[in-house]
Amino acid sequence: MTTVSDETSDVVPAEPDPDGGPDPALTEAEGDSPADDKAGDAVTDEAGEHVEDDDAVVVDETEAETDTDAQSETDVESETDVESESVDETGTDVESEAADEPEADEHPTDDESDTDDAIPAVAVPQLDPGNDAWWKSAIFYQIYPRSFSDLSGDGIGDLAGVIDKLGYLELLGVDAIWLSPIMRSPMADHGYDVSDPRDIDPLFGDLAIFDELIAEAHDRDIRVTMDLVPNHTSDQHAWFRAALDAGPGSPERARYIFREGRGDNGDEPPNNWRSVFGGPAWRRVTEADGTPGQWYLHIFAPEQPDLNWENPEVFEDLEKTLRFWLDRGVDGFRIDVAHGMAKPADLPDMDLESVGLLENDDDDPRFNNYAVHEIHRKIRKVIDEYPGAANVGEIWVDDNERFAEYLRPDELHLGFNFRLAKATFDPRSIREAIENSLEAVLSVGGTPTWTLSNHDVDREVTRYGRIVHPRSESDEPAPTEPEGDGAFEGGRAFEDGEATAEPGNEEAEPGSEENGDEAEIEAAADVEAVATVEDETEPGSGDTTESDDTTESDVTKAIEAPEAAEAAQATESTESADEADDEAEPESTDEPETADEPEATEATEAAEAAEAVETADDLETAEVVEAEDEVEAEEIAEVEDDLAAESTAAATAAVEDEADDEVEIDIDLGILRARAMLLVELALPGSVFVYNGAELGLPNADLPDEALQDPVWERSGHTERGRDACRVPLPWEGLEPPFGFSSTADTWLPIPESWSRFTVEAQLEDVDSTLSLYRQAIELRYARGEFEGDTVEWYGAPEGCLAFRRSVGHLICALNTSGAPVALPPGEVLLTSYPLIDGQLAPNSAAWLV
Repeated sequence: MTTVSDETSDVVPAEPDPDGGPDPALTEAEGDSPADDKAGDAVTDEAGEHVEDDDAVVVDETEAETDTDAQSETDVESETDVESESVDETGTDVESEAADEPEADEHPTDDESDTDDAIPAVAVPQLDPGNDAWWKSAIFYQIYPRSFSDLSGDGIGDLAGVIDKLGYLELLGVDAIWLSPIMRSPMADHGYDVSDPRDIDPLFGDLAIFDELIAEAHDRDIRVTMDLVPNHTSDQHAWFRAALDAGPGSPERARYIFREGRGDNGDEPPNNWRSVFGGPAWRRVTEADGTPGQWYLHIFAPEQPDLNWENPEVFEDLEKTLRFWLDRGVDGFRIDVAHGMAKPADLPDMDLESVGLLENDDDDPRFNNYAVHEIHRKIRKVIDEYPGAANVGEIWVDDNERFAEYLRPDELHLGFNFRLAKATFDPRSIREAIENSLEAVLSVGGTPTWTLSNHDVDREVTRYGRIVHPRSESDEPAPTEPEGDGAFEGGRAFEDGEATAEPGNEEAEPGSEENGDEAEIEAAADVEAVATVEDETEPGSGDTTESDDTTESDVTKAIEAPEAAEAAQATESTESADEADDEAEPESTDEPETADEPEATEATEAAEAAEAVETADDLETAEVVEAEDEVEAEEIAEVEDDLAAESTAAATAAVEDEADDEVEIDIDLGILRARAMLLVELALPGSVFVYNGAELGLPNADLPDEALQDPVWERSGHTERGRDACRVPLPWEGLEPPFGFSSTADTWLPIPESWSRFTVEAQLEDVDSTLSLYRQAIELRYARGEFEGDTVEWYGAPEGCLAFRRSVGHLICALNTSGAPVALPPGEVLLTSYPLIDGQLAPNSAAWLV
């Protein structure tokens, strides 16, 4: 077996316990329904219609049924769908069945929860309390538990499956794992709706299995971090059920954001906020007397009511949750929606045109309010009591200064940064993402983070392989694939000293696709090259293609070292200043000038203007000049208006054309580019987050409509497919689904049959596989001193390329996004994402040099 090394060695409050003992689990697991003396209040939909239901707490406002995974703690493998129907548009009452929950102050029986004896007698320390800087260069591996490995055989991943694969993670070389939510939840949003934050959901296991995971991971020098969901709870949480029972003005409702409605009889929501998942962000409840009542805020799904962080009880309970897990040896947390907990007191309306589903911007009143920083300071004080622990926040903030505020020394250790994941595959976009990310954190002495994907965005292979084919007849025809015997004509050089353009400053060619020039993509989409990388050549594959682009590749260009690039820029600035001074000096009249020269034209125009002034009978000279200036200003304004109108029309036409474009996903091209971006990512200073399956080169899965489970799909009226395509279970071994993920083929999301090429088994002993590239790159990152330095220095680079080096260790990373090979900068090649072509960096590939 080929190896890199032979030596491998969200939280939400639960009701406080009045006796001060360990907190019991107060809610059911996955729809399990212990008896309760009181029935939950009914609610009405967003339009204000009343729903008669003595037992239900909430009813989904869509007309589609909402399936909730039901799971008994004593039988993890069984699932029961709990259906709740919505009110139709005419307001017809419908019944929904849901069993009662225990009261907020009622202790469940032993059969209902294990948390009575959950707190360990002796706190378990973090992996290495003496190392309080491990997170500054760590590689985190995000595990989406549902999709990682299933040992129970129910088709859903579990903690036992994670334990079973710890040897694989050790071989991969990661520092820490990040577990997406595993706490008790009805699973309306796959665990991000927490009903008890101090217990493990039986779908994944129990606290004993979790403790085993901590111990075994630490034995392998792997840290364990977990998701915290502090912005909201589940609507099945004991606190929220108590709030519904207690009524307006009660202390129980003060834990959440309840408001009176606007309009006559409060029939309209308190403001116009929209849910991130689609639809209104408010839901109206029915009070105990049967009348329509207050509205509660849910920035996400209605099953996820937002907490009121102005209420001190909320943080007091979060502190108990933090200590509960830290005392078990957890090494840190990833804080979900870390920029969203605080809300403005006046709840102003939002600009509905500025953001769409699963989006927010810096002016969105739902997020990034300044009061959130005091919450993070309180969290940091708790975590600092546990040496070796760290926290990272999910921060969707674009402004660098505002982003940096979260990383001040008394707030978050790390800020989860999506800039690189949002960048397209072109030098300008990638460089801007890197520079902005570094600028944002270094201003406060923070540590940058990098990721190419996670459970909320398309996988990088799919993004980088996306090609748009315009349908408009006015667009240029798509170029044909180049032909040849394998030798690309010409070449562009990475050389010291030769002046070149800055990377990414080129204009995009017409008919370009999302991640670069379409002609370059066609030239780079070398089927055999991709197949060679993956050792999976399809029958009948052709030879390596040759570029027929003689306009660009015949011109030798160089990548300049940073010093040369700076000197060239300084020279260019000096020359520009000299040219400006020359233009400002009066022209000499000693020699005659031809009519073709600009100076002659200017002189003629000046003479004509002077003659016009002299012959003006009714106006003074100054008035003539002023009148001409006004006419000129009006003409300029008219031209600007015309240009603005043309620009608006062109933009509108572009949007309309884009809607008609055909989109193709070239998986092989996407793999090439994802491999290149891995080297770019790992060459950067800071911490890196790898989403499970990225190391296998997984693309998004093409799922049928009936398989979709993301709440976005239903709440958008089936207009947005949601995030399920990037959450499909991992393929481990074999030639057909479920590829070793589970003992049942009926997995929670179907695994494509075509994924046999991506299994761990198929890649583990293939030295050219994506998995092997990950292992090599991670090992080199830790073994080599060249990966030192908190900043990067940029090289000058030819069109379609970029290169940088680490400020201290001087590792060089060069990326070629173009369709032709380029000569490398001087240095010893350490690693490439794709084999060199005649000693040159191949298209859509990257290299490390020292």
